[in-house]
Amino acid sequence: MTRALSGWSQTELARRVGLTQRCVHQLERGDTEPRRATVRVVELLWHEQGIQFEGLADGGFRVSVRSQLLTCPVTTPATSHNSTHAH
Repeated sequence: MTRALSGWSQTELARRVGLTQRCVHQLERGDTEPRRATVRVVELLWHEQGIQFEGLADGGFRVSVRSQLLTCPVTTPATSHNSTHAH
């Protein structure tokens, strides 16, 4: 969800946090557990982007998103075959 709000591909998120695209894919699918250091880097990145998570007493969480992030259009670069659809 947060990656989609930012308009980033798995590759872009991976680049920003120092992981491989494959690792991001595995984390998103729940195939692997992230290290604490990875969780912290991702939390800081989302915080910088205006996205914050709050743990709830029942084990769930609440997401707060800075309003500017929601009003900015998301653009993605065209792929090598001139497609402009978002990934």
